[in-house]
Amino acid sequence: WFDSFDAIPDDGPIIVIANEFFDALPIRQFRGDGQERAVIATDSGFASAWVPTEDSRRGEASDAGAGVMATIGERLRRHGGAALIIDYGHAGGSTGDSLQALRHGAPANPFADPGEADLTAHVDFAALAAAAGALRVHGPLSQGVWLTRLGIEARAAALQARATRPQAAAIAAALVRLTAPTQMGGLFKVMALSGGNWPLPSGFDA
Repeated sequence: WFDSFDAIPDDGPIIVIANEFFDALPIRQFRGDGQERAVIATDSGFASAWVPTEDSRRGEASDAGAGVMATIGERLRRHGGAALIIDYGHAGGSTGDSLQALRHGAPANPFADPGEADLTAHVDFAALAAAAGALRVHGPLSQGVWLTRLGIEARAAALQARATRPQAAAIAAALVRLTAPTQMGGLFKVMALSGGNWPLPSGFDA
């Protein structure tokens, strides 16, 4: 186990799988008019407020995510390998507020009870690809499309063929949850990056 990506030995090709990793990294939010959203302390607890900034960006940005992705990209260029990123987010260009908190599976106030809820925000896949530098980028694709190309429907059918009726129903429900455009199949995106002469990752061919 390593506390940071920088601590991983730099001695050969790597395979990176980041599943719901980048959405948990810190973000910054900008209005584009010289204002940045900050966390402030009030008499009733933490809250948010817009404060002046010299940063001219608009929307959300994850400088922490870009930093990790730049390190991964440098390693892939130097030694070869591939990275697979699965997360919920968008292909770039979104300027909305996606910060949210989840506690015990339900939405919560992001500024209440620090450390007791999972904070998360949508991942900007275009920004990650740009931070990685000169690499071959595959996708992003919707998770539903990617899993279908990998054969999830055939896999589900094979499992159902030897399952009990309740098990078969659970498999069918899971298939819909993972692949339907209105559920995780559309909300989650998948992107791969490869360095050196590594082949096209599975699921990204038409």
